[in-house]
Amino acid sequence: MSRRSGTCTLCGLHTNDLQKEDVFPTWARNLLKEELAESPATGQWPEKVVLPACEPCNGGLGREFENPVAPILKPLARGISQTLDRDQMRLVAAWARLKDIEYILGRPYLLTDDGRIPFSESNLAYWRKQLTDLRATRKPPRGYVLRLAILGAADETSPYRRFLPNGWGRKHASMTSINAVGLLVLESLRVDAHNAAAFNLHTRHDSRATLIWPGLRKEATIGDRRVPLNHASRWRGEHAFHPQSGWGGGWQIRVGRPA
Repeated sequence: MSRRSGTCTLCGLHTNDLQKEDVFPTWARNLLKEELAESPATGQWPEKVVLPACEPCNGGLGREFENPVAPILKPLARGISQTLDRDQMRLVAAWARLKDIEYILGRPYLLTDDGRIPFSESNLAYWRKQLTDLRATRKPPRGYVLRLAILGAADETSPYRRFLPNGWGRKHASMTSINAVGLLVLESLRVDAHNAAAFNLHTRHDSRATLIWPGLRKEATIGDRRVPLNHASRWRGEHAFHPQSGWGGGWQIRVGRPA
């Protein structure tokens, strides 16, 4: 880990102990190295997104989110079914929101329906405030929805379906995020309260993924519903998938154009 003087991307603090950290979790990158015998011919996989951060942010986020969530997510990333209680669901949802924020702050542009737009000072202030609120509450904001699924065996007879319900478009959400770590798929969006209720209603019988947030039940099992592995090839524009195995690694986030 290299250190230098500069400004923390996460909080704006100027420090002489700036740390350059890969946003993709270390535990997840190590898991993929252990599990995948093959890797792309060139480059680091998943692609590194380096985020300059001060120690209070980098170390604090590790203690608050990364370290507690790793034992929960590691089995899921290997495809092992897990039943989560409400506290675990809240922790996983908060961690997923953290990754959304870090990946957004770690790139010099925002990906929108109008293509890539430069990251402005107002964008920076907004997402730093989102991170501050997340650390204060330890849970995602209202209107945040998260579903989890595990990639299962290939099924050529299973029809592909989009993450968003029929009739939905990105206009319904200020952010959509469809991601993967190993065999675990994370699907999230940020909408207003009305659209959050509508999304949950339209997807309640979806056989692919399990609703984690909002935590409407005492517990939820991830793994009894599985997404066919062969669908990974059709998600390459949405997910970051390993070219040989179909395993996932990374975040693909689209946000609404800021007002």
